[in-house]
Amino acid sequence: MTQDIKPRRKDLRLKPTLPQHLLPDPTTLNVLQLSEQHCALCGRRLFRDRYLGTVAYKEHGKTIKADLWGCAPSCAPSVQA
Repeated sequence: MTQDIKPRRKDLRLKPTLPQHLLPDPTTLNVLQLSEQHCALCGRRLFRDRYLGTVAYKEHGKTIKADLWGCAPSCAPSVQA
């Protein structure tokens, strides 16, 4: 018996939609934004999304890479007070 396993989003080899220097600083993002649940630009929950790129940050001495996702087709970053 063979099971068809669908690839996860990370396995799709997507091209980033933002250049690396325009990606948000990962130290300013919350856990939901770093875990692909909320938009990395505006902070809203993701329904339709687009791949922004990958960032690396240090946590507890380890370097962690995170894929950032944004609202599709586009969104405007919110101003946080």
